[in-house]
Amino acid sequence: MLSDIAAVATAAGVLAAVVQLLLSRRQARAAFEHEFIRRFWAIGDDALQQPQTHSGTVERKRYLRLCEDEFEVMRLGSISWRTWEVWHEAIRDGAAVHRDYLDDYEWVGTCMGVEDHPGADCPAIFRSGTGVHSQHMSARWRSSVGRLWFTTASAARRTAYIRGGRFTTRAS
Repeated sequence: MLSDIAAVATAAGVLAAVVQLLLSRRQARAAFEHEFIRRFWAIGDDALQQPQTHSGTVERKRYLRLCEDEFEVMRLGSISWRTWEVWHEAIRDGAAVHRDYLDDYEWVGTCMGVEDHPGADCPAIFRSGTGVHSQHMSARWRSSVGRLWFTTASAARRTAYIRGGRFTTRAS
């Protein structure tokens, strides 16, 4: 009897530790992602506050370097697929005005070289880099468990949204 109680208590303790670990990892990832959001806003704020020194070429280079860094952290698996979908869409919108300057930006150039595509299928995160700063990275796997889970869950969410939150096709 006492050993059964101890076993249940141990199992509950292990479960609580696992939940705490998962929550702390999620919180750390969110804080890391927030740093990139801060960098994005700093670029825009600097351009508004100091237009003589932070406009044109400087702002464009800072923005495209931020985009490259976002590709790198995605390729390293440091951000979530959900965040990547949002960032990818924003990168494509923001980099579209800089198409003539993408030669020095391998990942952004690869992404922008392919017509409209979702972030989960972006060719830039599934190829090996050739640049000096990309030798330490390997391409993400197209069939990773995380990506498959994300794309399946996203499809289910889209289906639910399109059907007004209903998973059935029966008439009401």
